[in-house]
Amino acid sequence: MAKSLKAMPSDLRVENRKSVLKTFENSEYMAIADINEITKISRQTIDKIIKYYIDNGLLIELKKGTSSEVGGKPPKLFSLNPSKRFLLIFIHHHEIQLRVTDLFYHETAVWKSPSLRIVSMKCMWEQIEKGIGEIIADRTCITSICMSVPLGTDVDDCLTVATPFPYWPASDYGKSLREPLEKMFPDCSNVFVLADGRVAGSGFMKEHQELGKDNLLVSIYASSGIGGAIFDNGALKLGYNHLDGIIGHMIVDSHVPEKCACGENGCLEQMVNRDRLRKRLELYHVEYEASLLSRIPIQDVTFKDLFAASAEGDAFCRKESVYYADMFAIALHNIQVCIDPTVIVFQGDFRFADDVFKEELVNKLKIFIYTPKNQRIRIIYDDKDLETQERIGGTYLLLSSYLNDPEKYI
Repeated sequence: MAKSLKAMPSDLRVENRKSVLKTFENSEYMAIADINEITKISRQTIDKIIKYYIDNGLLIELKKGTSSEVGGKPPKLFSLNPSKRFLLIFIHHHEIQLRVTDLFYHETAVWKSPSLRIVSMKCMWEQIEKGIGEIIADRTCITSICMSVPLGTDVDDCLTVATPFPYWPASDYGKSLREPLEKMFPDCSNVFVLADGRVAGSGFMKEHQELGKDNLLVSIYASSGIGGAIFDNGALKLGYNHLDGIIGHMIVDSHVPEKCACGENGCLEQMVNRDRLRKRLELYHVEYEASLLSRIPIQDVTFKDLFAASAEGDAFCRKESVYYADMFAIALHNIQVCIDPTVIVFQGDFRFADDVFKEELVNKLKIFIYTPKNQRIRIIYDDKDLETQERIGGTYLLLSSYLNDPEKYI
Protein backbone atom coordinates (compact mmCIF):
# COMPACT_ATOMS: atom_id res chain seq x y z
CA MET A 1 0.00 0.00 0.00
CA ALA A 2 1.31 3.48 -0.82
CA LYS A 3 2.25 5.93 1.86
CA SER A 4 -0.47 8.41 2.80
CA LEU A 5 0.02 12.11 2.24
CA LYS A 6 0.35 13.04 5.91
CA ALA A 7 1.20 16.66 5.24
CA MET A 8 -2.44 17.41 4.40
CA PRO A 9 -5.69 17.08 6.36
CA SER A 10 -7.50 13.83 5.58
CA ASP A 11 -10.48 15.41 3.75
CA LEU A 12 -8.27 17.60 1.58
CA ARG A 13 -6.03 14.64 0.79
CA VAL A 14 -9.02 12.62 -0.42
CA GLU A 15 -10.41 15.52 -2.45
CA ASN A 16 -7.01 16.12 -4.07
CA ARG A 17 -6.78 12.46 -5.00
CA LYS A 18 -10.22 12.60 -6.58
CA SER A 19 -9.36 15.79 -8.46
CA VAL A 20 -6.20 14.26 -9.90
CA LEU A 21 -7.91 11.05 -10.99
CA LYS A 22 -10.84 13.00 -12.46
CA THR A 23 -8.49 14.64 -14.98
CA PHE A 24 -8.20 11.28 -16.75
CA GLU A 25 -11.94 11.20 -17.54
CA ASN A 26 -11.64 12.53 -21.09
CA SER A 27 -8.01 11.73 -21.88
CA GLU A 28 -6.19 8.45 -22.38
CA TYR A 29 -3.02 9.84 -20.81
CA MET A 30 -1.87 12.85 -18.80
CA ALA A 31 1.41 14.49 -17.77
CA ILE A 32 1.91 16.05 -14.34
CA ALA A 33 2.09 19.50 -15.94
CA ASP A 34 -1.32 18.95 -17.56
CA ILE A 35 -2.84 17.82 -14.27
CA ASN A 36 -1.32 20.83 -12.52
CA GLU A 37 -2.81 23.21 -15.08
CA ILE A 38 -6.29 21.70 -14.64
CA THR A 39 -6.36 21.18 -10.86
CA LYS A 40 -3.93 23.89 -9.64
CA ILE A 41 -2.63 21.31 -7.17
CA SER A 42 1.15 21.52 -6.66
CA ARG A 43 3.29 19.28 -8.82
CA GLN A 44 4.91 17.77 -5.76
CA THR A 45 1.53 16.74 -4.37
CA ILE A 46 0.41 15.44 -7.77
CA ASP A 47 3.57 13.35 -7.99
CA LYS A 48 2.75 11.73 -4.61
CA ILE A 49 -0.87 11.11 -5.62
CA ILE A 50 0.21 9.53 -8.91
CA LYS A 51 2.55 7.21 -7.00
CA TYR A 52 -0.28 6.30 -4.62
CA TYR A 53 -2.54 5.32 -7.52
CA ILE A 54 0.22 3.41 -9.33
CA ASP A 55 0.99 1.44 -6.17
CA ASN A 56 -2.70 0.60 -5.85
CA GLY A 57 -3.18 -0.39 -9.49
CA LEU A 58 -5.47 2.41 -10.67
CA LEU A 59 -2.86 4.17 -12.83
CA ILE A 60 0.17 3.08 -14.84
CA GLU A 61 3.18 4.97 -16.19
CA LEU A 62 3.54 5.02 -19.97
CA LYS A 63 6.62 5.49 -22.08
CA LYS A 64 8.07 8.98 -22.03
CA GLY A 65 6.33 11.71 -24.00
CA THR A 66 7.83 14.01 -26.61
CA SER A 67 10.21 16.82 -25.68
CA SER A 68 9.06 20.39 -26.17
CA GLU A 69 10.43 22.57 -28.98
CA VAL A 70 12.85 24.21 -26.53
CA GLY A 71 14.28 20.86 -25.50
CA GLY A 72 14.44 19.28 -22.05
CA LYS A 73 13.45 15.89 -20.76
CA PRO A 74 10.35 14.27 -22.25
CA PRO A 75 7.52 14.39 -19.69
CA LYS A 76 6.35 11.29 -17.88
CA LEU A 77 2.91 10.19 -19.06
CA PHE A 78 0.33 8.36 -16.98
CA SER A 79 -2.84 6.51 -17.84
CA LEU A 80 -5.76 4.74 -16.20
CA ASN A 81 -4.88 1.05 -15.86
CA PRO A 82 -5.89 -0.51 -19.22
CA SER A 83 -6.22 -3.98 -17.68
CA LYS A 84 -9.30 -2.93 -15.67
CA ARG A 85 -12.61 -3.93 -17.23
CA PHE A 86 -16.28 -3.04 -16.95
CA LEU A 87 -19.05 -5.57 -17.60
CA LEU A 88 -22.28 -4.29 -19.16
CA ILE A 89 -25.34 -6.55 -19.06
CA PHE A 90 -28.35 -5.56 -21.17
CA ILE A 91 -31.63 -7.39 -20.66
CA HIS A 92 -33.78 -6.80 -23.74
CA HIS A 93 -37.25 -8.15 -24.36
CA HIS A 94 -36.08 -11.14 -26.41
CA GLU A 95 -32.32 -11.10 -25.96
CA ILE A 96 -29.52 -10.73 -23.42
CA GLN A 97 -26.28 -8.95 -24.30
CA LEU A 98 -22.98 -8.91 -22.44
CA ARG A 99 -20.39 -6.29 -23.35
CA VAL A 100 -16.96 -5.85 -21.80
CA THR A 101 -15.32 -2.43 -22.05
CA ASP A 102 -12.13 -0.90 -20.77
CA LEU A 103 -11.91 2.47 -19.04
CA PHE A 104 -11.50 4.24 -22.41
CA TYR A 105 -14.88 3.13 -23.85
CA HIS A 106 -13.20 0.49 -26.04
CA GLU A 107 -15.27 -2.66 -26.38
CA THR A 108 -13.11 -5.73 -25.76
CA ALA A 109 -15.68 -8.55 -25.87
CA VAL A 110 -19.33 -9.03 -26.87
CA TRP A 111 -21.79 -11.88 -26.34
CA LYS A 112 -25.40 -12.03 -27.48
CA SER A 113 -27.90 -14.71 -26.61
CA PRO A 114 -30.09 -16.20 -29.30
CA SER A 115 -33.59 -14.76 -29.49
CA LEU A 116 -35.34 -16.20 -26.47
CA ARG A 117 -38.36 -15.87 -24.24
CA ILE A 118 -37.09 -14.78 -20.83
CA VAL A 119 -39.58 -16.29 -18.38
CA SER A 120 -37.84 -16.13 -15.00
CA MET A 121 -34.75 -15.03 -13.11
CA LYS A 122 -33.46 -18.60 -13.32
CA CYS A 123 -33.69 -18.45 -17.12
CA MET A 124 -32.00 -15.03 -17.15
CA TRP A 125 -29.11 -16.02 -14.84
CA GLU A 126 -28.46 -19.24 -16.78
CA GLN A 127 -28.01 -17.22 -19.97
CA ILE A 128 -25.82 -14.62 -18.26
CA GLU A 129 -23.61 -17.30 -16.72
CA LYS A 130 -23.31 -19.00 -20.12
CA GLY A 131 -22.24 -15.76 -21.80
CA ILE A 132 -19.76 -14.89 -19.06
CA GLY A 133 -18.17 -18.32 -19.41
CA GLU A 134 -17.68 -17.76 -23.14
CA ILE A 135 -16.12 -14.26 -23.10
CA ILE A 136 -14.48 -13.72 -19.69
CA ALA A 137 -11.54 -15.98 -18.79
CA ASP A 138 -10.39 -14.03 -15.73
CA ARG A 139 -13.26 -12.66 -13.67
CA THR A 140 -10.93 -10.71 -11.38
CA CYS A 141 -10.35 -8.15 -14.15
CA ILE A 142 -13.98 -6.97 -13.83
CA THR A 143 -13.94 -3.98 -11.52
CA SER A 144 -17.56 -2.80 -12.00
CA ILE A 145 -20.83 -4.06 -13.47
CA CYS A 146 -23.80 -2.20 -14.92
CA MET A 147 -26.97 -4.23 -15.46
CA SER A 148 -29.55 -2.47 -17.63
CA VAL A 149 -33.09 -3.85 -17.30
CA PRO A 150 -36.64 -3.11 -18.52
CA LEU A 151 -37.86 -4.28 -15.10
CA GLY A 152 -39.18 -2.64 -11.98
CA THR A 153 -36.76 -2.65 -9.04
CA ASP A 154 -36.75 -1.14 -5.58
CA VAL A 155 -34.03 0.81 -3.79
CA ASP A 156 -32.33 -2.48 -2.82
CA ASP A 157 -32.22 -3.64 -6.47
CA CYS A 158 -34.86 -6.29 -5.81
CA LEU A 159 -37.35 -7.16 -8.53
CA THR A 160 -40.78 -5.58 -7.98
CA VAL A 161 -42.46 -6.17 -11.33
CA ALA A 162 -41.67 -7.60 -14.78
CA THR A 163 -44.28 -5.89 -16.96
CA PRO A 164 -42.63 -6.61 -20.35
CA PHE A 165 -42.58 -10.33 -19.50
CA PRO A 166 -46.16 -11.46 -18.77
CA TYR A 167 -45.15 -15.04 -17.93
CA TRP A 168 -42.57 -14.06 -15.31
CA PRO A 169 -43.46 -15.83 -12.02
CA ALA A 170 -44.50 -13.69 -9.06
CA SER A 171 -42.28 -15.89 -6.87
CA ASP A 172 -39.28 -13.99 -8.29
CA TYR A 173 -40.54 -10.67 -6.94
CA GLY A 174 -38.49 -9.51 -4.00
CA LYS A 175 -35.36 -11.32 -5.20
CA SER A 176 -32.18 -9.32 -5.65
CA LEU A 177 -30.74 -8.60 -9.08
CA ARG A 178 -27.46 -7.44 -7.57
CA GLU A 179 -26.55 -10.28 -5.18
CA PRO A 180 -26.16 -13.00 -7.84
CA LEU A 181 -23.71 -10.77 -9.71
CA GLU A 182 -21.71 -10.14 -6.55
CA LYS A 183 -21.43 -13.91 -6.10
CA MET A 184 -20.34 -14.40 -9.71
CA PHE A 185 -17.73 -11.63 -9.34
CA PRO A 186 -16.58 -11.58 -5.68
CA ASP A 187 -13.68 -9.23 -6.53
CA CYS A 188 -15.97 -6.68 -8.20
CA SER A 189 -16.12 -3.36 -6.33
CA ASN A 190 -19.37 -1.96 -7.67
CA VAL A 191 -22.64 -3.25 -9.18
CA PHE A 192 -25.28 -0.95 -10.66
CA VAL A 193 -28.78 -2.15 -11.57
CA LEU A 194 -30.57 0.53 -13.58
CA ALA A 195 -33.58 0.89 -15.89
CA ASP A 196 -32.57 0.73 -19.54
CA GLY A 197 -33.84 4.26 -20.19
CA ARG A 198 -31.49 5.66 -17.56
CA VAL A 199 -28.51 3.88 -19.06
CA ALA A 200 -29.28 5.02 -22.62
CA GLY A 201 -29.97 8.56 -21.39
CA SER A 202 -26.56 8.54 -19.70
CA GLY A 203 -25.04 7.70 -23.08
CA PHE A 204 -26.51 10.87 -24.54
CA MET A 205 -25.34 12.83 -21.48
CA LYS A 206 -21.78 11.59 -21.98
CA GLU A 207 -21.82 12.61 -25.64
CA HIS A 208 -23.33 16.04 -24.89
CA GLN A 209 -21.86 17.07 -21.56
CA GLU A 210 -22.24 20.74 -22.49
CA LEU A 211 -26.02 20.28 -22.21
CA GLY A 212 -25.67 19.15 -18.63
CA LYS A 213 -24.60 22.55 -17.38
CA ASP A 214 -27.49 24.57 -15.92
CA ASN A 215 -30.12 22.34 -17.54
CA LEU A 216 -32.81 19.94 -16.41
CA LEU A 217 -32.82 17.31 -19.15
CA VAL A 218 -35.37 14.54 -19.74
CA SER A 219 -34.51 11.69 -22.10
CA ILE A 220 -37.24 9.48 -23.57
CA TYR A 221 -36.27 5.90 -24.45
CA ALA A 222 -38.65 4.29 -26.96
CA SER A 223 -38.30 0.72 -28.18
CA SER A 224 -40.63 -2.16 -27.29
CA GLY A 225 -41.70 0.02 -24.37
CA ILE A 226 -41.04 3.57 -23.22
CA GLY A 227 -38.73 4.61 -20.42
CA GLY A 228 -36.62 7.61 -19.68
CA ALA A 229 -34.27 9.46 -17.39
CA ILE A 230 -33.95 12.84 -15.69
CA PHE A 231 -30.64 14.69 -15.43
CA ASP A 232 -30.23 17.75 -13.23
CA ASN A 233 -27.11 19.74 -14.14
CA GLY A 234 -25.74 16.59 -15.78
CA ALA A 235 -26.37 14.28 -12.80
CA LEU A 236 -28.79 11.35 -13.08
CA LYS A 237 -31.71 11.79 -10.68
CA LEU A 238 -33.09 8.77 -8.82
CA GLY A 239 -36.27 9.23 -6.80
CA TYR A 240 -36.88 7.49 -3.49
CA ASN A 241 -38.76 4.60 -5.12
CA HIS A 242 -36.83 4.74 -8.42
CA LEU A 243 -40.03 5.62 -10.29
CA ASP A 244 -38.88 8.90 -11.82
CA GLY A 245 -38.23 8.63 -15.54
CA ILE A 246 -40.72 5.80 -16.10
CA ILE A 247 -42.75 8.09 -18.33
CA GLY A 248 -44.15 5.18 -20.34
CA HIS A 249 -46.66 4.68 -17.54
CA MET A 250 -47.92 8.23 -17.59
CA ILE A 251 -51.64 8.08 -18.45
CA VAL A 252 -52.48 9.85 -21.72
CA ASP A 253 -55.92 8.33 -22.49
CA SER A 254 -57.82 6.86 -19.53
CA HIS A 255 -60.79 5.86 -21.73
CA VAL A 256 -58.92 2.96 -23.33
CA PRO A 257 -60.78 -0.18 -22.15
CA GLU A 258 -57.84 -2.60 -22.09
CA LYS A 259 -55.38 -2.40 -19.24
CA CYS A 260 -51.69 -1.73 -19.58
CA ALA A 261 -49.36 -4.38 -18.13
CA CYS A 262 -48.80 -1.99 -15.20
CA GLY A 263 -52.47 -2.26 -14.18
CA GLU A 264 -53.65 1.16 -15.40
CA ASN A 265 -55.55 2.16 -18.53
CA GLY A 266 -54.22 4.34 -21.33
CA CYS A 267 -50.53 4.61 -20.43
CA LEU A 268 -48.23 6.28 -22.97
CA GLU A 269 -46.40 2.98 -23.44
CA GLN A 270 -49.74 1.29 -24.14
CA MET A 271 -50.73 3.90 -26.73
CA VAL A 272 -47.32 4.33 -28.37
CA ASN A 273 -45.39 1.14 -29.04
CA ARG A 274 -44.52 -1.14 -31.92
CA ASP A 275 -47.43 -3.49 -31.32
CA ARG A 276 -49.84 -0.55 -31.16
CA LEU A 277 -48.44 0.77 -34.44
CA ARG A 278 -49.21 -2.53 -36.19
CA LYS A 279 -52.64 -2.88 -34.58
CA ARG A 280 -53.58 0.57 -35.86
CA LEU A 281 -52.46 -0.44 -39.36
CA GLU A 282 -54.73 -3.47 -39.13
CA LEU A 283 -57.57 -1.28 -37.83
CA TYR A 284 -57.16 1.17 -40.73
CA HIS A 285 -56.32 -1.53 -43.26
CA VAL A 286 -58.02 0.22 -46.20
CA GLU A 287 -55.88 3.34 -45.73
CA TYR A 288 -52.82 1.20 -45.05
CA GLU A 289 -53.25 -0.69 -48.33
CA ALA A 290 -53.44 2.61 -50.23
CA SER A 291 -50.33 3.99 -48.51
CA LEU A 292 -46.62 3.63 -49.17
CA LEU A 293 -46.47 1.26 -46.20
CA SER A 294 -48.39 -1.40 -48.11
CA ARG A 295 -45.15 -2.62 -49.65
CA ILE A 296 -44.14 -3.80 -46.17
CA PRO A 297 -46.03 -6.59 -44.34
CA ILE A 298 -47.84 -5.13 -41.32
CA GLN A 299 -45.92 -7.33 -38.86
CA ASP A 300 -42.64 -5.84 -40.15
CA VAL A 301 -43.58 -2.14 -40.20
CA THR A 302 -41.49 0.05 -37.88
CA PHE A 303 -41.77 3.67 -36.75
CA LYS A 304 -38.81 4.41 -39.02
CA ASP A 305 -40.91 3.16 -41.97
CA LEU A 306 -43.90 5.22 -40.86
CA PHE A 307 -41.93 8.44 -40.53
CA ALA A 308 -40.09 7.87 -43.83
CA ALA A 309 -43.41 7.48 -45.67
CA SER A 310 -44.83 10.52 -43.89
CA ALA A 311 -41.79 12.54 -44.98
CA GLU A 312 -42.52 11.46 -48.57
CA GLY A 313 -45.98 13.01 -48.26
CA ASP A 314 -48.09 9.89 -47.66
CA ALA A 315 -51.41 11.20 -46.28
CA PHE A 316 -52.19 8.19 -44.10
CA CYS A 317 -48.73 8.13 -42.57
CA ARG A 318 -48.90 11.86 -41.93
CA LYS A 319 -52.14 11.34 -40.03
CA GLU A 320 -50.52 8.59 -37.96
CA SER A 321 -47.48 10.77 -37.33
CA VAL A 322 -49.79 13.45 -35.93
CA TYR A 323 -51.51 10.86 -33.72
CA TYR A 324 -48.23 9.84 -32.07
CA ALA A 325 -47.15 13.46 -31.68
CA ASP A 326 -50.44 14.19 -29.90
CA MET A 327 -49.87 11.28 -27.48
CA PHE A 328 -46.41 12.53 -26.66
CA ALA A 329 -47.65 16.13 -26.35
CA ILE A 330 -49.93 15.07 -23.49
CA ALA A 331 -47.03 13.34 -21.74
CA LEU A 332 -44.65 16.25 -22.28
CA HIS A 333 -47.27 18.71 -21.05
CA ASN A 334 -47.46 16.75 -17.79
CA ILE A 335 -43.68 16.58 -17.56
CA GLN A 336 -43.49 20.34 -18.07
CA VAL A 337 -45.91 21.19 -15.27
CA CYS A 338 -44.28 18.71 -12.88
CA ILE A 339 -40.55 19.29 -13.33
CA ASP A 340 -40.19 22.12 -15.90
CA PRO A 341 -37.30 20.70 -18.00
CA THR A 342 -35.19 22.80 -20.33
CA VAL A 343 -34.22 19.95 -22.69
CA ILE A 344 -36.22 16.94 -23.99
CA VAL A 345 -34.33 14.19 -25.85
CA PHE A 346 -36.01 11.48 -27.94
CA GLN A 347 -34.05 8.22 -28.22
CA GLY A 348 -34.76 4.99 -30.05
CA ASP A 349 -37.76 4.66 -32.36
CA PHE A 350 -38.66 8.36 -32.29
CA ARG A 351 -35.20 9.58 -33.25
CA PHE A 352 -36.53 8.96 -36.78
CA ALA A 353 -39.45 11.39 -36.31
CA ASP A 354 -40.30 13.42 -39.41
CA ASP A 355 -41.12 17.12 -39.64
CA VAL A 356 -44.86 16.41 -39.37
CA PHE A 357 -44.35 14.81 -35.96
CA LYS A 358 -41.95 17.54 -34.82
CA GLU A 359 -44.18 20.43 -35.88
CA GLU A 360 -47.33 18.89 -34.38
CA LEU A 361 -45.55 18.25 -31.09
CA VAL A 362 -44.26 21.83 -30.84
CA ASN A 363 -47.62 23.33 -31.83
CA LYS A 364 -49.48 21.27 -29.23
CA LEU A 365 -47.04 22.32 -26.51
CA LYS A 366 -47.53 25.99 -27.47
CA ILE A 367 -51.24 25.78 -26.57
CA PHE A 368 -50.43 25.78 -22.85
CA ILE A 369 -50.86 29.46 -21.93
CA TYR A 370 -48.56 29.30 -18.90
CA THR A 371 -45.59 28.58 -21.15
CA PRO A 372 -43.51 31.78 -21.47
CA LYS A 373 -43.00 33.04 -25.01
CA ASN A 374 -39.25 33.02 -24.42
CA GLN A 375 -39.26 29.52 -22.92
CA ARG A 376 -35.93 27.71 -22.84
CA ILE A 377 -37.24 24.23 -23.61
CA ARG A 378 -35.36 22.52 -26.43
CA ILE A 379 -36.36 19.25 -28.15
CA ILE A 380 -33.55 17.06 -29.53
CA TYR A 381 -33.71 13.84 -31.56
CA ASP A 382 -30.73 11.66 -30.68
CA ASP A 383 -29.21 10.16 -33.85
CA LYS A 384 -27.45 7.23 -32.16
CA ASP A 385 -29.09 3.82 -31.88
CA LEU A 386 -30.08 2.49 -28.46
CA GLU A 387 -27.48 -0.28 -28.47
CA THR A 388 -24.70 2.28 -28.89
CA GLN A 389 -26.11 4.63 -26.27
CA GLU A 390 -26.55 1.81 -23.75
CA ARG A 391 -22.90 0.82 -24.20
CA ILE A 392 -21.66 4.40 -23.88
CA GLY A 393 -24.04 5.13 -21.00
CA GLY A 394 -23.16 2.03 -19.01
CA THR A 395 -19.43 2.71 -19.35
CA TYR A 396 -19.95 6.39 -18.49
CA LEU A 397 -21.85 5.59 -15.29
CA LEU A 398 -19.25 3.06 -14.15
CA LEU A 399 -16.31 5.30 -15.06
CA SER A 400 -17.88 8.25 -13.23
CA SER A 401 -18.21 6.12 -10.10
CA TYR A 402 -14.65 4.87 -10.54
CA LEU A 403 -13.26 8.41 -10.75
CA ASN A 404 -15.49 9.99 -8.09
CA ASP A 405 -15.01 7.29 -5.46
CA PRO A 406 -11.57 5.76 -6.18
CA GLU A 407 -11.01 4.48 -2.64
CA LYS A 408 -13.74 1.90 -3.25
CA TYR A 409 -11.57 0.27 -5.92
CA ILE A 410 -8.36 0.09 -3.87
